[in-house]
Amino acid sequence: MFAQINIMLIIDASLESAIAVTGAAYRLPKANDLEELWNLLSAGISTYEEIRLDRFSRNAE
Repeated sequence: MFAQINIMLIIDASLESAIAVTGAAYRLPKANDLEELWNLLSAGISTYEEIRLDRFSRNAE
């Protein structure tokens, strides 16, 4: 599933360390939207997994 988010998030309001996410497009395991992604990140949950061998063609050039 692909998700595209076009919102602005201000992580820190101070001018010296402010970070603004002005857009995000992603395809991630175990996160279908921005809220699920934030929950995973803030909880420190790893979604690392091995890549399935059938994901790639053996005949690719």
